[in-house]
Formats: sequence, structure tokens, C-alpha cells
Amino acid sequence: LLLAVFGGFDYSGERARLEDELRYDLTAIADQLGANLVEPLWFLEKGVLDRLVSGAMRNNRLAAVVVYDPAGGDVLAGRSRDRSWEVSPVTARPALDNVIAESRPIYYGEALVGVAEVQMTRRFMDQALHQTLVRVAVRILALNGALAAALALHHHHAGADADQPRHHQPRLRAEPD
Repeated sequence: LLLAVFGGFDYSGERARLEDELRYDLTAIADQLGANLVEPLWFLEKGVLDRLVSGAMRNNRLAAVVVYDPAGGDVLAGRSRDRSWEVSPVTARPALDNVIAESRPIYYGEALVGVAEVQMTRRFMDQALHQTLVRVAVRILALNGALAAALALHHHHAGADADQPRHHQPRLRAEPD
């Protein structure tokens, strides 16, 4: 039972670490993309917008990258993953499961020129957590097996020692002079 409790702590610690790492990466990508999109949005360079969005999607953990017009929310450029995890263009806000998202308003000086939304999947984090769960379970089973074997061996030796006759050395008495 104690090993299971420690296994639970190990699993929850790994989950928190992976979630923090995912959020950190998402924030860094959203910040970088937001900075890179400023001039292409201001100058309405659709080809550059598409290349930047497509380039960001090389990161396999990204589920979608969409750039919206700030006034009406129309999609200016965007890519999303389909069911086979291939990149495809989007024309509307993607509705994806098991993602975390961050949006960045994009300003050219004081003018709001667009909004970038980056969605990152938890899919690969969940796979890593499943592997962690399997490792923890195997570790717990192995430790339980080793503990049971050690206890059985100790019990066997303790029982064998009890069955052995004890040989006592006779005490020698000192004879008076």
C-alpha cells in the first residue's frame, strides 16, 4: 500500500511536470509567432502569413495555429490537424479536443492588426503519462515481489533456526581450593 502511495505521488509529479512543460512551450510559441506576424499582418502579406503559420505547424504537438482579423474574427491564415494528424488549411475556428490554447493580440504600433491563436495537444503528454503509469506499476509490482520474497526467505530461515537443536557448552565450575 505504501508503495502504491509513492507511485501515486510519482505519477502526479510527472503529470504536473509535463503539463508545465507543455504550457511553457505553448507560451513561447505563441509569443514568438505573435512577434513574427506583426509586419505581415500590417502589410497584408498573405503568402508570408501562410508560410509562418505552416512553419509553426512543423511542431507535431501543435494542433492548430489560426490568425484572425481583429474586427470581425475572420480567419486570415490558419492550419489545423485532421484525424490522421496531417496539417490542413482552416477557414473557421477549429474545435479540437484535448488541447490547451493561447491567444495573442498583435499590434503594429498602437493599431490592433490581428489575433493569433495557438492550440497545443495533450495527446503526446497523455501517451507519456501512460508510459509513466506502466513504469510505476511495474516498479511497484517488482518491489512488492522482492519484499514478499525477502519476507518469505526471512521466515524460512527463522523457522529453520527454531528447528535446530541448540548446543550448549557445559559451564565449568571453578573448584574451591
